[in-house]
Amino acid sequence: MATHGDVRVNRLSDALGAEVTGVDWSNDVDAETVAELRQVWLEHHVLVFRHQQVSPDRLRTFGQAFGELEQVKTYGGLDGYPEIMPLIKQPSDQLNVGEGWHIDSTYRQCPPAGAALYAIDVPPKGGDTLFSNMYLAYGTLSAGMRRLADGLHVVHANGYLGDAEARNERQAQQSMKLRSEVKTETAQHPLVRTHPETKRKSLYVNKLLADGGMIANLLDMSAEESAPLVQYLCEHAARDEFTWRVKWESGMLVLYDNRCLQHNAPNDYDGFRREMWRLSLAGDVPF
Repeated sequence: MATHGDVRVNRLSDALGAEVTGVDWSNDVDAETVAELRQVWLEHHVLVFRHQQVSPDRLRTFGQAFGELEQVKTYGGLDGYPEIMPLIKQPSDQLNVGEGWHIDSTYRQCPPAGAALYAIDVPPKGGDTLFSNMYLAYGTLSAGMRRLADGLHVVHANGYLGDAEARNERQAQQSMKLRSEVKTETAQHPLVRTHPETKRKSLYVNKLLADGGMIANLLDMSAEESAPLVQYLCEHAARDEFTWRVKWESGMLVLYDNRCLQHNAPNDYDGFRREMWRLSLAGDVPF
């Protein structure tokens, strides 16, 4: 069993990210160690555990150490494990899931608090995941822009799901298929949210919504009026100095905080297979 004294933490960048050693998630981890790791997670926002050999049961146990698990809502789950989503791109696929800067599922009333990714099969090149720190994105805005952003709310919607033609065209280019019962959803969230645990403010804008067949507009403004500000904030959120990149290895286990980060999984590994197992932690209503 991993205990409190075994844990070592190595900060990986100025912006975010820490590697944790001395913890083997194929075995039990005591409550004191889990409590310490939770504080490390809140401080660094992304935790990396290398050389892990975890079964679906042990992966589920890992997720439960950090919060309540959600069942997969959009794509199919692993057989017998509805909380685990196999995130797969086959060599023949043209598209992957997760490309483009985004926060997970902001079109829901209660977006996920975080997620875990476990690397099963990684390409020999490419296939990294990038993260961007939204605390820094908010904190580096001008005082005037912060005053403006603090008072605004954004309407988020997964509008492309209501366009059968666009949905079918996308699905024809990837192995992962959306569940037939997935419907369009719309939610209103503050443009600047407060983390429920750290109480820190972060920019809460979703570039995928602004760029694609989704909707992201400021409440009480038309899309034309709000688009320039939303676009500026999306571009600001992805500035290099806020970001850090995970270079995947098989057996790597990563936990990230969806409440204060954006992430991006570039589709830069054509002709190679990539498989992750993904867990989602239940969240609450952003405020």
